[in-house]
Amino acid sequence: MEDIEKLWREINMQTEAGEQPAEPVFMPSAQNMFAEMVRKVRHKLWFIYAFTAAFGGWLLWNMLFGQSRETTYLLLAMFLFSLVNLRLVLPYYLRMKKKSVSMSGTFRETLQFYHQQLTTIIRQENRMATFFTPFSAMIGFAYAIIDDKGSIQFILDRNWLLLTMVITGIVVGALGAWMAVWMNRVAFGKYLDYLKENLRQME
Repeated sequence: MEDIEKLWREINMQTEAGEQPAEPVFMPSAQNMFAEMVRKVRHKLWFIYAFTAAFGGWLLWNMLFGQSRETTYLLLAMFLFSLVNLRLVLPYYLRMKKKSVSMSGTFRETLQFYHQQLTTIIRQENRMATFFTPFSAMIGFAYAIIDDKGSIQFILDRNWLLLTMVITGIVVGALGAWMAVWMNRVAFGKYLDYLKENLRQME
């Protein structure tokens, strides 16, 4: 197996040096790994689609039958958050999907491409979690009270309740940011390690 892997790398290094074969050479193990990366990102997209549809439906229901306009604004904020998340992930998934079909370019170029796409998705999602999770927690806290009392003024008039909402946002925000990093490491860690190791060996 090591001899086969060595031969495979030599073929691709010759390709990069200018000796172009008719088609790029990819071992089945590499093709399977690239296909798994695309599937993982697609599963992430399914979760985002479900999140967006849930908040979109909830927002529509509240617009039609809800009693408070303020709760509609809160749900609108969560719906827009899900759209931003979708906008950040979908273009990179489409590029990876297109690449997995064509498999054009040398092995090094393919490794670099997938590494760039994955690291960008993870970096952007981690940043979004750090920035938006505290606000999401405070929105969830405020929603329950506004839906019951009818206005956010009920919270603003009570310093202890406002402080509780802020502390909830900070604590849940920190936990959410940590969870985002951990979940991305679990979901994509082995793929990033595979890409980094192969790129290191080709150096």
